[in-house]
Amino acid sequence: MASNDNLPVTLLYFNASGSGENALLTWATSFEQNSDHFELELSLDGANFILIGRMPAQGNSNTNIYYAYTDSNICRYNTERLFYRLKQVDVDGTFKIYPVRSIKAGCNAEETIIIIPNPAKEYISVKGLSGSADIQIISAQGQLLMNRQNITSIDHINISQLPAGIFTIRIIKGNNILASVKFVKGQ
Repeated sequence: MASNDNLPVTLLYFNASGSGENALLTWATSFEQNSDHFELELSLDGANFILIGRMPAQGNSNTNIYYAYTDSNICRYNTERLFYRLKQVDVDGTFKIYPVRSIKAGCNAEETIIIIPNPAKEYISVKGLSGSADIQIISAQGQLLMNRQNITSIDHINISQLPAGIFTIRIIKGNNILASVKFVKGQ
């Protein structure tokens, strides 16, 4: 069916960020009425898109709903830049395609840092660390919420006290920031 610019969904944002061999696509809605699902699409040239994932929508809601999708092993695309777009499909088949987001694939990084699970509710782990590092968790508004030292890949970090939303975790060794990775804290 044809695109409809007046779908009963209010999108707060749609973001794409790369972390080593993964791309994290995050979006949030503040209102949904009869929303069926979201489709995630990928392009290697910014023009020709293919479906890579589908996520059920909340359906009906008037509160903020946070979504996340991880495109794993992006190095397999063998390109430096990837383009993603979000398509929202209503229960009657009408849809809206949101503006394209692009990321630079970080496939040559010495350490590939990922946060699992993502999204998470109570605990996260930082995978891909060699040795230990310090971490900082920062809110979307830039506020430092948590600072932990000597974290390793086997440690679980309690995030249950954080509100639902998107956060950045900074991985620090010495005076160097190794990585800044976004993660989603679910409700």
